[in-house]
Amino acid sequence: MINGHGHAEHHSDNEDKNNIAPVCGMDVDPEKGYGKMYGGHLCRFCSHKCLDKFESEPEKYISKVLTKGELS
Repeated sequence: MINGHGHAEHHSDNEDKNNIAPVCGMDVDPEKGYGKMYGGHLCRFCSHKCLDKFESEPEKYISKVLTKGELS
């Protein structure tokens, strides 16, 4: 797990889908926030609260991170 804190500002230029928090949809700065590997993908979170929500029900949020081809 990658640790840090803070919310990143939303940037539309060159967004990386791996930096979008699956719980709240925020764009998380790779140098801040939290990260967790799930299903071979790094998921980023703006806060520990969002990470906790993801960990309690990852199936509810993982589709926001993975593409349709990766879900099957």
